Amino acid sequence: MKKLFIVAIFSLLGSGAFAQLPVNLGLKLGWNSSKVSTSTLSTNLSDYSPLNNNGYLVGVFGRINLKNFFIQPEVYYSLKKGETDFDITPKESNPVKVTQKVDLKTFDIPVLLGYRLLDLKLASMYAFTGPVMSINTEGSSISFSNTDGLADDVLAGLKDPSGVNWAYQLGLGFNVALFTIDARYEWGLSNIENGLTNVSFDQKSDMFTLSLGWRFL
Repeated sequence: MKKLFIVAIFSLLGSGAFAQLPVNLGLKLGWNSSKVSTSTLSTNLSDYSPLNNNGYLVGVFGRINLKNFFIQPEVYYSLKKGETDFDITPKESNPVKVTQKVDLKTFDIPVLLGYRLLDLKLASMYAFTGPVMSINTEGSSISFSNTDGLADDVLAGLKDPSGVNWAYQLGLGFNVALFTIDARYEWGLSNIENGLTNVSFDQKSDMFTLSLGWRFL
C-alpha cells in the first residue's frame, strides 16, 4: 500500500493533469538533527533531559510552478533519532534514572506551498510551509536502558511505533542552476507511542533538516 501511494503521487505529476504546467522533478538527500520533546508528565516521572541526535533522508521531489508560487510534494525515507533521560519513581520505591532511545524510520510525504522571495538569472530564494505525513516502517523502535530497579510490569506494554504521525514544516531555500538547497524545521503534531504501563507522558519528534536536491527535469 505504501509503495502504491508513493508511485501514485509521482504518476499524477507526470499525467495529463499537469501536462500544461511547468513541472520539475528531482532527487534529494539531507541531514537532520532531531529530538523527542516530552510534556504532560505523570506524577511518577520527572527530571527529563532530551538530547539531539543526527539522522538522514533520501528521496524525490516534484514542483508544480505557478508564477511566484509553487506546490512541492515530496517522498523520502528518513531516519530520526531521539534520546531522553528520565527519573521514574515506581510505587513505593526510589527514583530510577532510565534512558529512552527512539529510532523512527519513516516514509515522509510533505506537501509544501512555496513562494519565490527573490528571482535572479542564476539563483532564486524561496520560502515554503506545509504538512507532513510520516509512515512508520517496521524498523521504527523504542527501547529503554538502565532499568535496574524498575518493576517489570512498567515495561510490559512496550511496543514499537507504528501507523501514521503528522508534522508541520517551515523553511527557506535557494535554487542555484539545477540544484536546490533548503533548511527547514519540523514540528511534530502526533504523539509517539511509548507503550509504558503506569507511566504516562506525551512525546513528539521535532527536527531541523538541511537538504540538497538535484532537478533532472
